[in-house]
Amino acid sequence: MLRLAFLCFSLAAVAAAQTDTAIITGIVTDGSGAAVPGAQVNATNQATGLVFKAVSNDAGVYVVPALPIRRYDVDMTHQGCQGQRFPGLAVSAGARAKLDVVLKVGTVNEVVEVESELPVLEAETSSLGQVIENTPITQMPLNGRNYQRLAVLSPGVLPSRSRNFVDDSFSVNGANMFQN
Repeated sequence: MLRLAFLCFSLAAVAAAQTDTAIITGIVTDGSGAAVPGAQVNATNQATGLVFKAVSNDAGVYVVPALPIRRYDVDMTHQGCQGQRFPGLAVSAGARAKLDVVLKVGTVNEVVEVESELPVLEAETSSLGQVIENTPITQMPLNGRNYQRLAVLSPGVLPSRSRNFVDDSFSVNGANMFQN
């Protein structure tokens, strides 16, 4: 019975590590650097129009969890402040996009549109991951169309020597092929 419980918890941990959603998080402050509690954050999926909402807490921190992989228009508003809009923010699988915002005093119907890219480095987490877009996959010469060969395109991934008749194995960041 104990072995079964251990197996279930182990499989649950592996399943949780495989995600197809992203998170947008950050801190909302005013011009003086003070936290802005109660700021409204709306992430609108450009493809579907679906709106994901969040509100900043007392420390000004907000989290928009479980975002399907797409491009989003992110709007931030608060009573007595100019709103800010970040159009076309792309999120990928497992990403934790950090978007800190400084709201300026102004009227509610004023919106400042910000066009910038998020930094590539994710300091929020130590997880590693990479998204390989569709175009390079369809244009690559894959021997036998084995999808596992795509793993070696990522940094830190090397093909492993065959052991126990496993032909398509690889090692990630020096780990044993059975620990990937």
